[in-house]
Amino acid sequence: MLQNSQQNNFFVGSFITSVVGAAALILADFAGWYWGNYYVGVEERGWLDVSFDNILVAPILLTAAILLLLCTYISIIALRGELPPQYLQYSKFAALISIGLQLVVAIIFIVIITLDESEWWFDFGFYGGFIGGILTFFLLNQASKTIE
Repeated sequence: MLQNSQQNNFFVGSFITSVVGAAALILADFAGWYWGNYYVGVEERGWLDVSFDNILVAPILLTAAILLLLCTYISIIALRGELPPQYLQYSKFAALISIGLQLVVAIIFIVIITLDESEWWFDFGFYGGFIGGILTFFLLNQASKTIE
């Protein structure tokens, strides 16, 4: 009974972290930048998020969020006790792909903004999505260890 309770704890945790991560990616800014020249009176501000303003980045971030929502769905199936064993492997793989997509966007953003010499920062969308993806993978991995 303890093993089943422990599994449920891991699946509840992965449910929470994947929902928070996906919501952060969809609803919050992923990153932002600012460039200004006081003497000329020119300034530029920008951000990366899931919107029509960022048509190149939005599909990637949306895909990462959908993969985390897939982990949410699989966690719900597991909590209901109807989890086929291969679904757990799929969800761990989906969490890893989500983390990878977020890292690709972050690295490309850093390279482009650093070349532009702008001030930049990561926002809640990055931290929530990235940490949510890592925690989701970790919890699903722990749940798979208790099943074996």
